[in-house]
Amino acid sequence: MTPSSPAIQADHEFFTRELDSFLPDRIFDAHTHLWKHECVAWSIPGLSPDVGYPEYARLMQDIHGNRPTEALFIPFATEENRTRIPVANNWVSQNISTHPNCRALFFITPQDNPEQVREEVHRLGLHGLKCYHSFASTHPTWEASIPDFLPEPFLKIAHEENWVITLHMVKSRAVADP
Repeated sequence: MTPSSPAIQADHEFFTRELDSFLPDRIFDAHTHLWKHECVAWSIPGLSPDVGYPEYARLMQDIHGNRPTEALFIPFATEENRTRIPVANNWVSQNISTHPNCRALFFITPQDNPEQVREEVHRLGLHGLKCYHSFASTHPTWEASIPDFLPEPFLKIAHEENWVITLHMVKSRAVADP
C-alpha cells in the first residue's frame, strides 16, 4: 500500500476521529517484540527483516501520532533458532541503550543456568525475563505447566532483583487451570 491508498486514508481518518483525542500525551507500550531475522523462522512482508527501535517508532506513529512512545521490548526467538537466543537478547539491549525510558527483557529457556542469566541481565542492562512454552520438554507444549518453562530458581532470582516476568499461560483451560 502506498501512503495515499484508500485503506491508509481510512486508517488516518479513523485515528483522527476515534483515537487522537483519547490517547494520553505520552504512551508506554507494555508488550512489544523486537527481532532479528536470524532468530525467527518467519518475516513480515513490508517490514525490514530486522525490527528494532527505529522500525517500531515509525510504525507506532500510525496509531500514536507524534506522541512520545516508550516500551517494554521483548526479544523473540523460535525453538528451531534456540542457539541464537543470545543474539536476540543482545538485540533488545542495543535497541534500548539510547532510550532510557524503555525497558527490555531477557529471553530464557528452562535449561539456562539461573545465575548466568542473572549476570547477563545485569551486563545487558535489561529488566526482567521472558519465557515461552515452546521451550518446555512437555509435549504438546501447549499443555506445559508454568514450572516446565519457568523453573522456580528463575522466580527466586526475579524476586531478588525486582524484575518483571512475561509469560503466556497456555494450557487449554489457561487461567482456570489449577
